[in-house]
Amino acid sequence: NLSTTLTEQMRIANNGLVTMAGDLVVEGGDIGLTADTNLIQIAANRVLVNGQLRSISFSLTDGATIALDWDNGNIQYVTLAGNRTFTFANPLEGAGYAILLIQDATGSRTITWPAGIKWKGGAAPTLTTTANSADLVVFRYVNAAYYGDAVLDLR
Repeated sequence: NLSTTLTEQMRIANNGLVTMAGDLVVEGGDIGLTADTNLIQIAANRVLVNGQLRSISFSLTDGATIALDWDNGNIQYVTLAGNRTFTFANPLEGAGYAILLIQDATGSRTITWPAGIKWKGGAAPTLTTTANSADLVVFRYVNAAYYGDAVLDLR
């Protein structure tokens, strides 16, 4: 039985896509959603997906300081038009995050990262500065710390 409040926050489109505002909380039971070839099972301590699982990518606004709020999505991207400072907000324990950094037509843009990131090799990666190139920087948030690495020089 769905309450009036819940039905106002949940919509089922003609194609079967379900969108919700707010949180889905599962306590003491399982939820199973099935179709011919897709299965999503949500239980107390696990989510099983047969098929692809994705996060909507979020376009950041370029500026001197770029505030990444992970509540906007696990994958975010920005085209850099100058040297930038990043801030991070709202990480979840165990979550993975990615930022696609795209150099503008000028290139040579750099990033100042938040303090405390534990980088592969002990230092932040040297980003590709070639005009119109891109770098993918990935993080895992574990034990209240970010662990970072990068895939560089994507063209």
